[in-house]
Amino acid sequence: MTDEATQALSEILEDAGSADDQALRLVAEEDGRYSFALDEPRDGDQVVADGERSVLLIADDLAASLDGIRLELTPGVDGGELRLAPAS
Repeated sequence: MTDEATQALSEILEDAGSADDQALRLVAEEDGRYSFALDEPRDGDQVVADGERSVLLIADDLAASLDGIRLELTPGVDGGELRLAPAS
């Protein structure tokens, strides 16, 4: 995960007024796409933090399927877009 993506998730959580124990969970949809849902950490999650704050939660089974993939922020007019891309 890039530093820019970590910062973007932190800003999303702050703007949403989420509780300190909440983070964005990466969710695999039935159509093969991914989305985010506000959630709390669960046993077995991989957790990405921005300082003291957890910003991203990924279930272990999903994390295993994303080996070699990273979350990045691509620049854009409206602040950019988060996307999964091959790790370089």
